[in-house]
Amino acid sequence: MDGVYGKNETEGGRGVNRNKVFRVASALAAVFLALGAGSVRGAELSKRMIVEAVGLDYENGEYLVTLQALDTHAAGAGTDPNEKGGVARCYRFAGATPAQALAQIPAATGLTPLYSQARLIVLGPSVYERDVSAPLDFFTRGCHTRGDVLLAAAVGDAGALLEADFGSTVPGAAVLEDAITAGAADGDCCETRLGAFENLLFSGADAAFCPLIGTRDTPERGIKTPWVAGTVFFRDGKKDFACGRQTTNALLVLTDKIKKATLTAQTPAGRYTLRAVSVKTKVRAHREAGALQFAVEVKAACDLTEFSGPPGEADPAAARAQAESDLQALLEETLKTLYYKYGADICRFGRRAAFYGGLPAGETAAASVTVKVTIRQGAHSEHPPTKKPAVGRFFSFISKSLS
Repeated sequence: MDGVYGKNETEGGRGVNRNKVFRVASALAAVFLALGAGSVRGAELSKRMIVEAVGLDYENGEYLVTLQALDTHAAGAGTDPNEKGGVARCYRFAGATPAQALAQIPAATGLTPLYSQARLIVLGPSVYERDVSAPLDFFTRGCHTRGDVLLAAAVGDAGALLEADFGSTVPGAAVLEDAITAGAADGDCCETRLGAFENLLFSGADAAFCPLIGTRDTPERGIKTPWVAGTVFFRDGKKDFACGRQTTNALLVLTDKIKKATLTAQTPAGRYTLRAVSVKTKVRAHREAGALQFAVEVKAACDLTEFSGPPGEADPAAARAQAESDLQALLEETLKTLYYKYGADICRFGRRAAFYGGLPAGETAAASVTVKVTIRQGAHSEHPPTKKPAVGRFFSFISKSLS
């Protein structure tokens, strides 16, 4: 049989079993790899600095890098993990570049840093108001951290944020991470990953942004609590402007990054609270009188969770209409501010327009916003169920058949 995997071939008068040679060579390679791997010793856990978070500040011409890392020495010494501050500690290093600052770690601590487990990178105002591309380059160029590590901007110094006492037995980085991810789940905070941020930042076509986070004092407990203040937008590698939590909420709706949210609607009968359990946003393009138009369509399915008014006076239809009106006004105002005022193309109109020949230089897209809110089936829905659910009807049928 011809070919490499032929059963037998004749070479120089001798039969050669190519499959057998391949299997023997693979086995020998596996043996040598195993022997080689056994001779390579990895760093012991006690010699590792397992980094949980990185804070970047800039002062007096130097980068100040704050690392929050698991305290492996304390763990090895049998420190109680439930003792406050017993699981992590912070280190500070300074240098002309972040790489130079971090190169001091082995000599200063006797530990080898491991960045792949980092939860969060925090930028201080002295960095993000100056330039973020250079200090972030160290973490992306050498793949020191994962591309999906969270990125956030600090209200004050990044180092002070990482050193804050949250009164928790888990590392502060975990507390900050939970604040961001939980806020994103409820539509109060954007959730930005390092890889995605850099793609947006360097593309120049879309809006790059990340959450703005700080702390608040809790005097009665003597600790601090994390506080998501809003969102920071970037242009040309540095901060362009910032917005608050309400605009952030609308931003997440417009970019289809929100799944759940709480809406309120004030009507003459009283105030309604709606819990949006599903929010979907689509952007459609069409030509009208030769001009390119964009339509932002938002659909929200809600539960009516509360009515503050006279008993029996709840009117789900009025709540829906008012919620639609309020949400549409908020989205229109947000689009006006972010896109038309600051030029942050959050809906990617420029990319979408490229399929239609693009927008004229220096011009913005014309866009409209429509909102449709539905209140789901239930006691306070616009359309209460008129018949038993399928499961209920099945069991009713069975009970009647047996009687």
